[in-house]
Amino acid sequence: MMIEIFHKTQQDMAFTLATSIADNLRQALKQKGHALLILPGGSSPQLLITQLARQKLDWQHITVTTTDERCVSLEDPQSNAGQILRLCAAERISINLISLWQDGKLNEDAINALFWLADVTVLGMGTDGHIASLFPDASSHIESGRLTFAQAPGLPHERISLTMEALHDTYRLILLVVGERKKALCQAILNGKHLDLPLARLIKDGKQDLEIHIVNNEVGKM
Repeated sequence: MMIEIFHKTQQDMAFTLATSIADNLRQALKQKGHALLILPGGSSPQLLITQLARQKLDWQHITVTTTDERCVSLEDPQSNAGQILRLCAAERISINLISLWQDGKLNEDAINALFWLADVTVLGMGTDGHIASLFPDASSHIESGRLTFAQAPGLPHERISLTMEALHDTYRLILLVVGERKKALCQAILNGKHLDLPLARLIKDGKQDLEIHIVNNEVGKM
């Protein structure tokens, strides 16, 4: 099942989602004693991550990782994991983060050892229809377990991404759509166009319910 949820601004989306995701994590902690949260990089989730860091949660028992990562150190401004750490640190929150790339190599063993299913997975999307670092040019992907290597077309840094199967391996799957170009592309895909794009594959696979959260205008855009 797929559901579209519209928000007036990014601030509205961030607050609403942070509140509901926090409830999901609390429920997981109550039932299992631990939780797994997967977050994207880029500008779209920054407000959401900040709002999540402001939630009263037992962060010591919540593991956080990313949907994808550039093959750079955590200190690099281009690191998705590094961005999450910095945003949380700004709110004086310390989190248990497992990076896909660590000490100059793929952190495959640590990722495979996580408590799958994930409790919540949040995805961003690109204006070319890529999700995580699964790009339209699938020939550049080399899979290894739950992870795959990819080279972003025309951009520096090799990337690592969770596979499509790993992205579906979650109780709650959320897609953030921010900006008019992304909104138009998402609507075109939902109308049956561009079926070769990764986002279309995610929707078509239908292995997990997908919530598409759309900002209805540009107010509050970062």
